[in-house]
Amino acid sequence: MRYLRNFLIAFLFTQTLVTNALLAAEDTIEILGDDVPRHYISIPEGKLPQFLSWHPVRIPFVSAHRGGPMPGYPENAIETFDHALKYGPALIELDIVQLKDGTLVLMHDDTLDRTTTGTGNIKEKTWDEIKDLYLKDNDGNVTKFRIPTLEQTLLWGKGRALLNLDFKRGTDFKKVADLIRKTGSIDHVIAISYNMGMAKALHSAHPDMAMSVSINDLDDIKEIKESGLPLDRLVAWTGLRELDASVYKAIHDEGWLATIGTLGFDERGIDNQIIASGNEERYQELVIKGGDILATDRHWAVQKVIRNPNFFYFVRSPKRSVR
Repeated sequence: MRYLRNFLIAFLFTQTLVTNALLAAEDTIEILGDDVPRHYISIPEGKLPQFLSWHPVRIPFVSAHRGGPMPGYPENAIETFDHALKYGPALIELDIVQLKDGTLVLMHDDTLDRTTTGTGNIKEKTWDEIKDLYLKDNDGNVTKFRIPTLEQTLLWGKGRALLNLDFKRGTDFKKVADLIRKTGSIDHVIAISYNMGMAKALHSAHPDMAMSVSINDLDDIKEIKESGLPLDRLVAWTGLRELDASVYKAIHDEGWLATIGTLGFDERGIDNQIIASGNEERYQELVIKGGDILATDRHWAVQKVIRNPNFFYFVRSPKRSVR
């Protein structure tokens, strides 16, 4: 019993030290002005499989979690996506939810309370009931930005960024696929699947849609190869922890890109570990180990570390409103 008590005390003390370190560490965020050029990813029609094909001489990418929210820029907002592209070319991860009237909009939470000026369960609302609400940033400050529809977002993304589509429970995959067809945005979307059943359902809804599939070990690779999914348009999601280098090599041997998630809201999240340690170069270490895409809550910080000065980027200022 004394051993158990001492263990619990030591554990709690250690957890307190870690938590205090995270709270003490300050994350420096540089908000760029609107005159800064954007870094666009523009993919020729039908060429997304080639773009997603792994090559030893590759350009690592950032995936901005929930679109890359920053002070004054709320999550899941087109204006936030546009702002994220000031820091470098990016994949934009976003959340899709279906309203009571069938409208597809962007929202992460089940309720409107945290991220908007409204209240209540978003799935019980209609578009007319929420279209005039304003979005809040992660500090709770009300912005001048409104909830975007998925259709608006798909049209915005063409010629600008790859959109990682995260489906909230109850979202009709066929309705999403129909919007992708309507907007002609198939070359700028990647659907996120969480299991093989979901991956097959997404493939059935749109056979040409690129997909992110979960891979944690060599058995997962074998299952995917035998699944009937289109192997030329898959991206591997390898979770929120570093895997053995042999797994990343096996993924690359199949010609797939590997995504490492550095995001997370506790001390185990790699982003938070880096904030606490100050070791920003760890992002580069993850790329060297095998990460082709880093999914992060700190897109601005990752962009600084992984940008290779030997690559040339073509940038242009926006010529039209993002709305």
